Amino acid sequence: MEYTFLIDLDNTLYLDSETDFSNRMSCNIQKYMVNKLNFPIETVAEKQKSLYRYYGNSLVGLIKEGHIIDYDEWYGDIHSTLPYDLIKVNKSVCDMLINLEKKYGRCIVFTNADTIHTHVVLKKLGLYDFFTNGMNGMNGMNGMNGMNGIITFNTINSSNSYTKILSKPDMNAFTYVLNKLSIKDPSKVIFIDDSIANIKSASLLGIKTIYVSSSNNTIPEADINLQYITDLTPIMIDCINQFI
Repeated sequence: MEYTFLIDLDNTLYLDSETDFSNRMSCNIQKYMVNKLNFPIETVAEKQKSLYRYYGNSLVGLIKEGHIIDYDEWYGDIHSTLPYDLIKVNKSVCDMLINLEKKYGRCIVFTNADTIHTHVVLKKLGLYDFFTNGMNGMNGMNGMNGMNGIITFNTINSSNSYTKILSKPDMNAFTYVLNKLSIKDPSKVIFIDDSIANIKSASLLGIKTIYVSSSNNTIPEADINLQYITDLTPIMIDCINQFI
């Protein structure tokens, strides 16, 4: 029996505490909102936080509230100053992914980030070739409808659509990906993410979920709660058998 692992990128395949990317990106989003969308500097921080809390994604929130945003410009501004050299190869993560795909099925990155950022991060982690080729070419297998093992914002959105976008935690984003991957049974998908909102949406669709929280928080919606993604390695078989 084969399963599909949909795995988040930022703060899941590497720790945000090692890069502070979350805070850096939040600051860059706020600068964009002030410089490009004319938000008042005095209130922009709270506004950006409220967008994330309410919509689960700042970009989605801005679009839904009527702002016209060039996606390439947005992601360029948000990611251009990130210190990517802080990201290092983690052999434990590499070994875990190889074991997952060898024993249970294909592994696919599913992120709200753009393709440029995603490719840079995966290359720094030493995982780009794994996700584009997989074990013995597994990620090139039939049934992926043109997708390789990397699904980004650009993969599921048109560059000229400025009113309706697909992005986690929107359940339509998950449904779109499942359809593109020719997955009929959501329970044969295991979704790994650090976002509570994303985990909740996936769970509502019948997808099995693993919530990763470096703060060791737990949520009832997740089938499994882990502090680090590498915690799957020593208890992998037990975890998989527990909820599949």
